[in-house]
Amino acid sequence: MNFKKYVSTLIVGAMVFTSGGVIANAQTNSTNKATTVSTQANGSITVLDKTGKATHDVYIRDNSNTKGKILGTLNKNKTIKLNGKTKYGWYKVDYNGKAGYVYSSYVKIVETSDNNSNNNNSDITVLDKTGKATHNVYIRDNSNTKGKILGTLNKDKTIKLNGKTKYGWYKVDYNGKVGYVYSSYVKIVETSDNNSNNNNSDITVLDKTGKATHSVYIRDNSNTKGKILGTLNKDKTIKLNGKTKDGWYKVDYNGKVGYVYSTYVKIVETSDNNSNTTVLDKTGKATHDVYIRNKSNTKGKILGTLNKDKTIKIKEKTKDGWYKVDYNGNVGYVYSSYVKIVG
Repeated sequence: MNFKKYVSTLIVGAMVFTSGGVIANAQTNSTNKATTVSTQANGSITVLDKTGKATHDVYIRDNSNTKGKILGTLNKNKTIKLNGKTKYGWYKVDYNGKAGYVYSSYVKIVETSDNNSNNNNSDITVLDKTGKATHNVYIRDNSNTKGKILGTLNKDKTIKLNGKTKYGWYKVDYNGKVGYVYSSYVKIVETSDNNSNNNNSDITVLDKTGKATHSVYIRDNSNTKGKILGTLNKDKTIKLNGKTKDGWYKVDYNGKVGYVYSTYVKIVETSDNNSNTTVLDKTGKATHDVYIRNKSNTKGKILGTLNKDKTIKIKEKTKDGWYKVDYNGNVGYVYSSYVKIVG
């Protein structure tokens, strides 16, 4: 009887020892696996525009591995915007204004945030900045992940940013087309204010009407640092007097010279009306080099150029803002925005 108890004790002890060995093994394997994940970089991120829901409480870290600093916790059943996924299975997220990472095994994708999937690219904030890609990122024809891919902005390449949607996509120009790149993968590096010191020269004279495709500020200078004079609301029209080499339309606003960014204004017509003139007998001085044409619109044949600071006798002014002049025995027209009356 004592012998049987002794044998039983040995068997149970062996089983406990063996089980303990299996548990230790499992823990070691799990630890090793976590360590393998923890040494991977944040590169090779696939861009996403989805919403995830936590299936367990899970840490949000500052790097895509288990050694990353814990920024916070995504509690079970809470949702978060997923901006990308690394090749090692970590979702990139925004957390309190910082980039964070959560492990994908504990987050379930529940929807795609394509609120603007039907080409609803409205509510765009106008920008005039330069962005630099932090990863390779697609340029799409619409501000969502269902948009057709127009091309790729490679890592470290720069691009002009014309606006930003409320859903976080930058509006850009790509090979003559409007494109969108997701902002999580583009870093703003500078403001392209080449004309920030009131350098509004190199203006091409226009005589056109523009219609706002979005609400856009009218500024006193052709850059985003210019003082805001007012707003041209969506679908409202305005006379376009010129265009700078940096893409700003020159306009008249409440008796002042103003500028609106051309990306948000569509040309809808050209005014070709020589009638209804006001008789003048004045002398004008050119504020810029300006063409003298045979007709009071930009389609008129160029007869010559009135150079900056040169004067000319002004006979009449059309209702569309052109001065009628004599030029080498011919009737000519110069646009009034570029001629100042001096006497």
